[in-house]
Amino acid sequence: MAVTDACVVCGGTLALAFPKGRHAYAVCASCGTASMAPSPTDREIEEHYRAKFTEGNYELIRRFADSYRNVYRGFLSEVAERFRMDGRDLR
Repeated sequence: MAVTDACVVCGGTLALAFPKGRHAYAVCASCGTASMAPSPTDREIEEHYRAKFTEGNYELIRRFADSYRNVYRGFLSEVAERFRMDGRDLR
């Protein structure tokens, strides 16, 4: 997957870090910002949240928050580990 977006922070060049599901994550070569690539459009974001909050997994998360907490901790741990650089991390 080629990354064609520019960094949303500094406009620098993004390099693919890793794919995750249907998306990918990239890191800016200039400032180190990590972001989803390509960036979703405003319409895609609106449609995503509209569907997720009414009938999708966000509605389920609200109902089963305690059960989902470990799932999201695992995902955040994976992201933090993959973006660890020079002994520093996202924490």
